[in-house]
Amino acid sequence: MSLHFINAEKRIHDSVIFPSFDLSVDPGDIVAVYSSVNVREQLIELLLEKTRLSNGEIRVDDSKISNNRQKVGILFLQDGLYERLSIEEMISFIKDLYTSNVLKDDVIQAVQLDSKRKVKIKQLSYSERKRVQLACLLIRDPDIYIFEEADQNLDLESKRIFVSILQRLKQQNRSVLILTGNMESAVTTSDRVLRLDENGLHSIHTQEAIEDQATLIEEKPLVADSVLP
Repeated sequence: MSLHFINAEKRIHDSVIFPSFDLSVDPGDIVAVYSSVNVREQLIELLLEKTRLSNGEIRVDDSKISNNRQKVGILFLQDGLYERLSIEEMISFIKDLYTSNVLKDDVIQAVQLDSKRKVKIKQLSYSERKRVQLACLLIRDPDIYIFEEADQNLDLESKRIFVSILQRLKQQNRSVLILTGNMESAVTTSDRVLRLDENGLHSIHTQEAIEDQATLIEEKPLVADSVLP
């Protein structure tokens, strides 16, 4: 299934969040949209149908998102996991909730948490929690995956696992949209990088993206690490 933004425009009062743009994310695509936090949050709200576009529409194939809610899965920045459940219990809960046919063991192994399957969520590191969150999305088995800052603050092993799963989704002909404010993340996780801002949607070439990221690093003030005696 494909995700389509058609003449999509969002204004709040007299402020332009983003002008009209068109974008299609088709099966086998991994597309990253680089934007500000405000734009990203508005896109999430629109995809959840908690707010409306000023003009245009968002469609899944030829239908409204509301008609294909089960086909669209979103990995949010906040994990929303139940602290008292174990990894295995959390994934089983989601599997039953969505009446999924995907095997629980397969997704636990995919995120490489088999040795910790009995461990409570509250005892996991941040990166391990994000891997559980990813497993919960995988067991739903949607046709369209949307990731909000999916690799933010992850350890190297978890980033490697995330990229590996993205490539598997590509091979399975899933449609993948990544929403991020980190250019490096956009470049390393996707096949195509776009920037969305008040000037519209533009393609970003790899070299341009690298230069943008370097500029951000140069402009960021240096903070000395504390040194213990």
